[in-house]
Amino acid sequence: MDRISQLGVMFAVLLMIGIGFGAVGSVSAQQTGPVADIEVDSETVPESVSPGDSFDVTMTVTNTGDADADSGGIEFSTPDGVAADSVFFVTGVDAGEQIVETVTVEVNDSIDPGTYSITADAVVGDSTDSADIPISIGQPVADIELNNQTVPDSVSPGASFDVDLAVTNVGDADADTGGIEFTTPAGIAADDAFFVSGVDAGEQVVKTVTVDVNDSIDPGTYSVTADATVGESTDSVDIPVSIGQPVADLEVVAGPTPEPATPGESFEVEFAVTNTGDSDATTGGIQFETPSGVSTGSVFFTNGVESGEEITETVRFDINDSVDSGEYSVIADATVGQSTDSSTVSFEITNGDGLSRFDTDGSGTIDFPEVIAAIQARNEGTQIGNRPVSFTDIIQVIAAFNEDTLV
Repeated sequence: MDRISQLGVMFAVLLMIGIGFGAVGSVSAQQTGPVADIEVDSETVPESVSPGDSFDVTMTVTNTGDADADSGGIEFSTPDGVAADSVFFVTGVDAGEQIVETVTVEVNDSIDPGTYSITADAVVGDSTDSADIPISIGQPVADIELNNQTVPDSVSPGASFDVDLAVTNVGDADADTGGIEFTTPAGIAADDAFFVSGVDAGEQVVKTVTVDVNDSIDPGTYSVTADATVGESTDSVDIPVSIGQPVADLEVVAGPTPEPATPGESFEVEFAVTNTGDSDATTGGIQFETPSGVSTGSVFFTNGVESGEEITETVRFDINDSVDSGEYSVIADATVGQSTDSSTVSFEITNGDGLSRFDTDGSGTIDFPEVIAAIQARNEGTQIGNRPVSFTDIIQVIAAFNEDTLV
């Protein structure tokens, strides 16, 4: 090829290269237009959501293009049971502008637990970008435990006791509602408990519940069912209730003292009441059936009688000064709860036929020194013949002295 031809080819090549450079330059000078970019703030997405709950999630939409957009917004594609309202940027999105939006996501209360995803589609002009919002639907799970140490070994009819129950939400979602309901046999009652603030995931609520036992219930073993509810989850535990029976046992420990007794005076008897049953009694006492001319008051055990407990009482019986000599008896009725036991106390009353004890010199009659001794014993409260001296004794001693006889 000659020189002139070579120059022509080079010129053509240079011309082509120049054209290429020009084309590149024209592309770099063109505007790219609006470009959408969306990011989800993961810190605003909860780890778990309960059915029926809602939460707010924060998203950032940026126009990374070099041109303003007259329109923009975010639209959502949601699974069944999840909803979120679309967002519109009514003033558009300028180039380089960043818009932060907080959107409320609502979860239906009938949705099944599991992992779901919401797709957020950001629109900036004609450009779109998408981001996924993960949603983990958790479930409150009820767990109820009975503190066995608060359950008594035995309960008496008519008594009540407190029992501690711990309800825990062991699930991975909070519960807006919760409580304990009781199923009780006839003769036993317990009031339901409600957790007005619900139960958060991992939270434990301890409730002290009073169980009331009717006084007419038969002895035996019963069961109260406690049903705990945390959201839609339930758990149950049985509370054993052993209804025991107080059993009264009455024993005369000592007395009557003195014996024989004297009209116008008094004597004492010591009683022991024991609850030999397997249950405490909230009430108890002793009542007496006395003969005419003999009186006393009833005894009440204000604190009841515990199982195995023995209560000793010394009771005074007053004798009317007009009571005839003879053999008498008092019936003592002990009550421990609904159980009763009785015992009979026999005693003798002498009316003037015991003056021989005042005949200290053995003469067979009452002399003046013996009258004085009787009066002194009466005034000083001392005894003659191992018995106290009553006013009736003095009258009879003086009468015997005057008549020079030993009645």
